[in-house]
Amino acid sequence: MGKITLVKYSEIANFTRNAIFASLGVFYLWFSYIATAYHLPYIPLCPLYLITSIHCPLCGMTRSFGELLHGNVGLALTYNSFSLILFILWLGFTATFSFYLWKDIRLWRKESHEPFHRSL
Repeated sequence: MGKITLVKYSEIANFTRNAIFASLGVFYLWFSYIATAYHLPYIPLCPLYLITSIHCPLCGMTRSFGELLHGNVGLALTYNSFSLILFILWLGFTATFSFYLWKDIRLWRKESHEPFHRSL
């Protein structure tokens, strides 16, 4: 008789959360890099600026992150002065959720060779 392996709902929820947040972090960094590398004419505008014509604290962050990824720290700081601090926090956010996602996948493969596998 084989070993019974059941995956708890909380494990699936944690895996899903980690996958979504890690993907979101990587996607935003990729988009910032591409948007500044190819000088895309459309970078999403800030909703607060569209409604009130007032710049919010995060205005210019996509261009700033892109410039930081290209190594242009001075230009990045002209787009947004808080970009360096938020960039480090964003890298930490992305790395943390990517690590937990990697850890979940590794644990499940060790247990059953396939994620969400149930053998009887």
